[in-house]
Amino acid sequence: MDNKLVEWQNLVAQIVNVELVDGSDTFRWNLTKSGLYTVRSYYLHLINNQPPFQHKMIWKLKIPLKIKIFLWFLQRGVVLTKDNLAKKNWKESKKCCGCNSNETIKHLFLDCPYARMVWRVIFFATGLSQHISIRHMFGS
Repeated sequence: MDNKLVEWQNLVAQIVNVELVDGSDTFRWNLTKSGLYTVRSYYLHLINNQPPFQHKMIWKLKIPLKIKIFLWFLQRGVVLTKDNLAKKNWKESKKCCGCNSNETIKHLFLDCPYARMVWRVIFFATGLSQHISIRHMFGS
């Protein structure tokens, strides 16, 4: 949810200086000199403006392969938590076994009281900063 707020703020920042005038509208693609859309221009824009692929860092870690794969799944948001299972027509309860809240990836790894307790121990022992999201966890 925090990501959506940032995206909204970025959108508002981009359009706040737009001036509306009387007359016919024209469309201009700002990623090419001609003002015409090309797939190539958009592709190059995406490549140059996206953050580097964080999953590449995972594969360089000196940890067992099954943990690397799990971290990759976690970063992509495809860990089979109960909310993800429910999307695949799973009919059982969506509640967390530890605290009875709805089980999501964020809840299971960050918000559940048991997860918070484990993270507090890790933060205390290592001096790492506290994570606010899964994305932040892999970015720091």
